[in-house]
Formats: sequence, C-alpha cells, structure tokens
Amino acid sequence: MRFAAFILLLFVIMKSLSACVDMVIIKKPSLVTGRLDIIAGVMHEPADTLDLLIVGDSEAYSSVSPMVLWKNNGIASYLISLPGQQISEAYEGLLDALDTQQPKMVLVETNMFFRAPSAAVDKAGLLYTTVNRIFPIIQFHDLWKQAGKIHTSPSVNSYKGFTIRNVVSAYKGDTNYMETNKLSTGISDHVRNYVQRMVDICKRKGITVVFYTAPSPVNCSQGRHDSVAAFVKGFGVEYLDLNYKTSEIGINWQTDTRDQGDHLNFTGAVKTTRYLSGQLKAYHLPDHRNETTYQAWNDLEKKYSSETPAVP
Repeated sequence: MRFAAFILLLFVIMKSLSACVDMVIIKKPSLVTGRLDIIAGVMHEPADTLDLLIVGDSEAYSSVSPMVLWKNNGIASYLISLPGQQISEAYEGLLDALDTQQPKMVLVETNMFFRAPSAAVDKAGLLYTTVNRIFPIIQFHDLWKQAGKIHTSPSVNSYKGFTIRNVVSAYKGDTNYMETNKLSTGISDHVRNYVQRMVDICKRKGITVVFYTAPSPVNCSQGRHDSVAAFVKGFGVEYLDLNYKTSEIGINWQTDTRDQGDHLNFTGAVKTTRYLSGQLKAYHLPDHRNETTYQAWNDLEKKYSSETPAVP
C-alpha cells in the first residue's frame, strides 16, 4: 500500500515538474541548448501557425531555408532536423511538434533511413521516447542549469531551424555519382517501423507526407534511390529525389557545397529551396504573407535578406 502511494506521489510530482518545464520552454526557448533547442524553438511558435514541418538529419537543414519558402510562397515552415539524427529522434521530435501544431504537410528527408542502431539501442530508444512523452522533465532535466545564465548569442533557430553557412569547399568527384557510387542500400526494420509510425500519425491527423532526398554526392546513389522508392511506394506518397534535378535546380558542385559534396552550403540551400517552392505549389499550402498575424515572419525575412548575399 505504501509503495503504491509512493508511486502515485512520484507520478504527480513528475507530471507537475513536467508541466512547469513545458511552460519554461514555451516562454524562454533560449534556455534550452544542445540537441533539444530545435524542439524548444517549435514549441515557442504560436499554436497551429506552422503549415509545413521538415524532418531529417543535417541533409534536411542544409537543403531547405524556411525564409525562402516564406518569401516565395508565404509558407510558414520549420526545420525539425539535427546532425546525425536517428529515426527515433525524428519521430519523437515530430510528436513534440504535433503537440502544438497542426501542419498541412510534413516533408521527410531520407538520408537518416540508412542509419540504424543495434537492437539493444533500438529498444532503449523506444523506452526513452515513451518515458519522455509522459515526463518531459526527464528530457529537459538540466534546464535549471541555464536559468541563471545570460544568453546573448543568437539562437540557431533564428530562422526557423535554418543556419546560414557560407563556407565553400568544392566537390571534385564524379558528377555522375548516382550511377558510380556504391553505398549501403539496406533499410532496417528499426527504420521501417519508425517511418511507418510517422506516416500513420500524419494520416490520422490529415497531414500530407512527402519524402525527399537532398542533393549530396557523398550520400546518394542509384541503389539508395531504388531502396527508398520501393520502401515509400507502399505509403502511397510522393517521393522527390533531388539528385536527379541538380541541373534544373542549378547546383554547381564547385560553389554550392560546404564540405566537398556531403552537404549543401547557403547558396545550395537557397537554390534547392527555390526548386521545392515550385513543387510545393501543387499542394496549395496557405500563403500568409498578407496576414497581420504573420507580420513577424515578414519582419524576419527582411532581416534574413539583409544578412545574406544575393543568390543568382
């Protein structure tokens, strides 16, 4: 009896602390650092104001600029993307975002499909995800350490999860890399299960899902394209492999990559986002540019334009 009472009391305390953490994150997202700052940024957005979420690893946040989507289409979007992100992290991040947002579309970058942990790590990750959903205090347990610190540097989320990276480090390999690259092509059951969950929750909420692969000579090949195409076919959703559209996009591998073809730099991201802007018109996402409630987005885009070079 005493043990049951203790468990009940512990549950109440953890839920109360978690509720406090949620309030702090929403009001002061700058207190959250490291890999959790992306989620804090999304939670700070006014509820139900984002129409597009972009999910993935560093290939996602290196290939899409929400400010370009805003300028061209008036789409309110946000990047839920982390370096080396595991599919379980992507799933958890999506769930967190959907707690406060009801987007029209989720755009999923596919590079993380070819990254999978061991079975033991998989089970531990699933348990961690479940517990975090119930008790956010565990995920944000060291938030109190930041409370007394003064944060003067701009957040990486200043531009809705996008960071300006102007470094140029040319790719000097074969431009026919899709045919010549020999990369692993297997998509594990671990990844398949999490992607299925992501698609299922989006369908239940009436959210359109689109998969895309960002241009990357280091990470892409015909074999990987075929694996993803076959995998997503069962979901009945569109798949865009932008590695076959680099000429239309205008990618120049001498100037549009920051690390010899692994990731796009700022100019590569702008060009790729411009192309995606055209593709997304078919989905009729809302244009909020003339809405007074979105004036902050117009102001942010002006700031972004003033800090970035023109891209031909």
